[in-house]
Amino acid sequence: IVAGYNRSQGSADKQDMWLRRYSSTGTLVWEKLVTGTTSDWLEGLAVGADGNVYAVGMTTATGVGRQGLRTKVVPSTGTVGPTITWGPSGTGSDEFKDIAVDGAGKHYMAGYSTTGGSEQGWYVRVAQDGTSEVNVNFGAGGADGFNDIAILTSGDVIVVGKKGSAPWAM
Repeated sequence: IVAGYNRSQGSADKQDMWLRRYSSTGTLVWEKLVTGTTSDWLEGLAVGADGNVYAVGMTTATGVGRQGLRTKVVPSTGTVGPTITWGPSGTGSDEFKDIAVDGAGKHYMAGYSTTGGSEQGWYVRVAQDGTSEVNVNFGAGGADGFNDIAILTSGDVIVVGKKGSAPWAM
């Protein structure tokens, strides 16, 4: 399954979630374009312990700026949802770039959060039902952000990304 976004026809400012599933031989199995009145795009995918695929990205659907999103995709049909969002209560900008899922079904998401005009690395861990367990930002007032996340066999998490501010420790 591949995911991303498609710019809506007739609108230079709106994107829609776009998903495609291919067989092992490269044949298109299904394609889904999830449209709406707001912008939504996908950046990262992971297979969950339940066999479903989970995608992360960004949405403007809540009307309070850009928020990080996580949605479920059923591989056999391409059915999308439910979608859960996290992010600012004002006009901030948050986006998830990658997701990893452990054997217990916990989701680990990494991206960036813009608070007070500066980007910070953003790490969120949630139970499979979306209950937040960890939600932290890292950074020191610059253009910081995470692009990828991985779970080690020890259970520790590694994030990688960009650091545009003064040194900081995790």
